[in-house]
Amino acid sequence: MVDDNSGRLVGEAAAAAKELEWEKAANLLAQAGSSSFVLDKRVWYLSRAKRYAEALEILDVLRQREPGNFRHWYMTASQYYEQQHYSDSIALFEESLKRKPDHLQSNWRLAYALHKLGREAHAAPLAARVLQIWHTLQDDERERLAKCAARASHMLAVPQIWQYSEDAVALLNQAVDLEPDDPYHRYRLAQALIRLGRRTDALTVIRKARNLKPGDPSIELEYASILVKSGDTEGALATISRLERRLHGGFAFKAGRLALEAEAPSLSLRLLKVAQRDPATRSSPNLQKLLDQAQSIVPSPAASIQARPLPSPLIEQTEDDKDQSSGRVQIVRPDRHFGFLIDERDGSRRHFRLDVRWQLRPGDIVLFKPVEAQKGPAADDVRPAKASRGVPPKRASQLPGSDS
Repeated sequence: MVDDNSGRLVGEAAAAAKELEWEKAANLLAQAGSSSFVLDKRVWYLSRAKRYAEALEILDVLRQREPGNFRHWYMTASQYYEQQHYSDSIALFEESLKRKPDHLQSNWRLAYALHKLGREAHAAPLAARVLQIWHTLQDDERERLAKCAARASHMLAVPQIWQYSEDAVALLNQAVDLEPDDPYHRYRLAQALIRLGRRTDALTVIRKARNLKPGDPSIELEYASILVKSGDTEGALATISRLERRLHGGFAFKAGRLALEAEAPSLSLRLLKVAQRDPATRSSPNLQKLLDQAQSIVPSPAASIQARPLPSPLIEQTEDDKDQSSGRVQIVRPDRHFGFLIDERDGSRRHFRLDVRWQLRPGDIVLFKPVEAQKGPAADDVRPAKASRGVPPKRASQLPGSDS
């Protein structure tokens, strides 16, 4: 029970709290007496004002008065939880659940604390319990606690993404429905979809995640990854290039790997060197392998300086070829429909797309139009040097006097 003065202060504190004036609300209740009702309200306001030490002192009093009240144990655990002192919160959440096993928030916060400490085997059953409890609630309670259910769905889905499971998609769709403004539910949903080969769906979902949180590195790099898997390497590289200066550690490592997959070795090398300087990623077993792979494609500055023009071949050029350069094919990758050539003018290395009309091999002399592309120096209209424009060179079987 509270007297008239206490009742007035409780009312004023509630009005302040409605305006999110947590400090004012807590201070008003400091003068409202020491009933359990007043102290319980004041703990809530102190917690929202981040005055955790004061809240804990009051909660010690409340637990001694009412040791069977689960709420006092839950609120005590929550003071540590809010400060990310997860290990200190676990035993207290367990005490709350001993007193009220079906308290959804205690189940969820304990699950999340265990997850943050890497104890996934203990966290998962609690997340599943959250969903079981949530489905038994009345509609108004389900709406109020929808975020807990969404995040429990998310937690349960993540391990299943890497198992290529449709269950991951169902759980993440549920998370999106329950908490549509959270971009990371969609980010994970896109990951699940792309692993099941649903590229169009994955692109739609990841674009919505980008709209919810523009510029987020994890979301942007997942978008680039899906673009690479969808064959849009130019779009992927444009995305990575926009992020390049902001990427460090694991983000730089992932971006470097993606750039290499998208056939942009110079960009890849820059990003992988950034990852190599970061203590968190420099010891990754795959980093040096990717660095060696990128370095083998990108010539060193010394090699570029020492490069000499190729010996000028006897090239049959037409009037249309005046603006074209000549070079020698260095690498051909028919499986990926691209190759590299060395420009005879300056020794530069150029990327080009294979043309189905020509069967080029390393060492072949070619004509091409030099261009600059997203991936660096490139070559267009690459064709054998002795082929007239648009006319394939004759094979031996087509020459006069051949047997066929």
